[in-house]
Order: sequence, then C-alpha cells, then structure tokens
Amino acid sequence: MGLGGRAQGAKQLQCSGQARAPRALRGSAPCAYPEGPRTSNPTEIVRNQSTTKRILHLQDMMKRKRKLSKQFSRPAPVPEPGLLSFPEADVV
Repeated sequence: MGLGGRAQGAKQLQCSGQARAPRALRGSAPCAYPEGPRTSNPTEIVRNQSTTKRILHLQDMMKRKRKLSKQFSRPAPVPEPGLLSFPEADVV
C-alpha cells in the first residue's frame, strides 16, 4: 500500500491555475493540454472562416478594380480622319 499511495499522490498533482476535472473525465496525465482544450468553439471557427472569406473577397475586388482602372485609365486614341477613308470606296 506504500507504493500505491505514492503513485496516487503523483497522479493528483494539479496544473498551475487549472481546476481539476471530475474523476471520470480525468486521464492518466493531469496536464495533457496545459494551454487549454484542443477543440475550438464552433462560433470561433465560423467567425474565423467568415473573416477569411471577407478578406479574400475584398482582395479579389481590389484586383478587379486595378485591372479595370488600367483598362479605362486612358481613352482609346481618336484616329485621324484621313486614315479611315479607303481609296477603293472613293473610286466607286
């Protein structure tokens, strides 16, 4: 019983600042995840995904705006009147 008591005492060490889980939920290692639970809150996941989606959408809009501003930055040059007339059309 002397060794068993020591082993149980070692298992009962607590992580700093964390409350102990109920006996049924406790694993063999008391400090398996000292940074917190591994699973994230579903609302955080949705919030992160919507933020990422919004950022990507804005980046795509900026890209399209750049392309259009380049396309319409300078108007097409107006051709000189003499260049458009065809000599064959004048002859007929």
